[in-house]
Amino acid sequence: MELFVMSLEKASIVWSAKQLSGMVKNGKVNFEHIIQRSYVWERARKSALIESMILGYPIPAVFAKRIDDGTGKRGSNTYYIMDGKQRLSTVKEFLNDEFALSKLQPVTYFDNEADKEIEIDISNMKFSDLPDGLKDYLNTVTFSVTYFDNLTKDEERELFKR
Repeated sequence: MELFVMSLEKASIVWSAKQLSGMVKNGKVNFEHIIQRSYVWERARKSALIESMILGYPIPAVFAKRIDDGTGKRGSNTYYIMDGKQRLSTVKEFLNDEFALSKLQPVTYFDNEADKEIEIDISNMKFSDLPDGLKDYLNTVTFSVTYFDNLTKDEERELFKR
């Protein structure tokens, strides 16, 4: 039996929700990696993720393959998402008003401008319907991204398998 040894070149970065949305818009985040399934989350599951962000639940790390365009310029990297397409696509769609939340329980968040906790029913709201303090908060929620450089096809398959 042949032993498969990988020497993965990897690093971690953090993206805010707002940064992520801009990177998708500018083509710096790509969801069309060959190992990705199609976008399948229904509205209730998307809504649960947004609710989790508001409530402060941890969102699992995302994995990406980083490709440098070779120019050496800042922002020259494109990240091909290997795991996390459903989560990141949902965040991008919500921040761009592409869906309204389903029926949810009221949530409580801390509004920095009002300097107090506020309870609100966010059911059936789009991002633009939310109070400014909650929009500001959602824009700053961060996602941990582990990216890999110089992956071989064998390493990609092994990562996906594991």
